[in-house]
Formats: sequence, structure tokens, C-alpha cells
Amino acid sequence: MKASSSTTTSKVYVHPIIYEHFGISVVEAMASGCVSIVHRSGGSYTDIADHDKYVFSFEDVEDLAEKSTCYSTIMSYVGNTAEGSWSRQRNLTD
Repeated sequence: MKASSSTTTSKVYVHPIIYEHFGISVVEAMASGCVSIVHRSGGSYTDIADHDKYVFSFEDVEDLAEKSTCYSTIMSYVGNTAEGSWSRQRNLTD
């Protein structure tokens, strides 16, 4: 899988789609090393995020704004879960 240039230079990916069935772009972002923030609904949350185990999630616009402004928390999350996210992405695409 070839990553797009925007995901290879990004650190965070926000996927705001509500009740998405799966969300392949979230998997692609994870493969590029981005921390993903997904809506707490649908397949992006239940199947990919495994209920916040691999990505951040948000409930509403205010929650998303709060998560998006916590850059230091997100960057510490990057360091702690990069390998977990990569292995999750591999499991979803094998």
C-alpha cells in the first residue's frame, strides 16, 4: 500500500464521518504512522479503534475540539502506541 504524501507528513488524522461502516482511510493513516481521531460510532470506532485501544475517539464537536487541542497528549500517545497501531493495521489488511 502506498501512502499519500499528506499522510506521510502528518502526525494526526481526524476522521469525522458518523456511522461509517469501516473507514479504510483510518487504516491508511495508521499505516502512515498518524494518530487517528474517529467519531465514537460505526466501524471506524468498533472495528478499527477497538473502542479507543488504538485511536482517540470523540462524541461531538466540543469533544473533538478538546482532543484536537491536546497536542502534547496526542504526541505522547504517538510514542506509546505507534507499534500497536502498526500491528493493528497489519491485522486488518492481512
